[in-house]
Amino acid sequence: MLTWYVFYEDFNARKIIITNIFKHSSFIEDIKKAITKYNKTLNEKEFWEKIDSILRYYYWSKAEAETVVTSLIHPEKCNDMKIDIYDQVKMNWDAFREYLWNHKNEIK
Repeated sequence: MLTWYVFYEDFNARKIIITNIFKHSSFIEDIKKAITKYNKTLNEKEFWEKIDSILRYYYWSKAEAETVVTSLIHPEKCNDMKIDIYDQVKMNWDAFREYLWNHKNEIK
């Protein structure tokens, strides 16, 4: 199984946990479909646009995928920042692309 870890708030446990985005079954199914389509009809640019679209669909701007980042040293003087799982992946987009590309044949 592929692994790409992000911070995620577990509302039921009321804590921040680290989770693997590839454990989401529908997400991984859509990634598989994009890879299959790439092998048949998509060019590389279209493929990565599709992957970005899939990431946005599952992980962008959804309350269950959002966490707040703040300063530990000066929380009263620092603006809190809302970050979702999509943002976390996009911060490392080049590394994510390389990882997914190098492991695309492992997606089953």
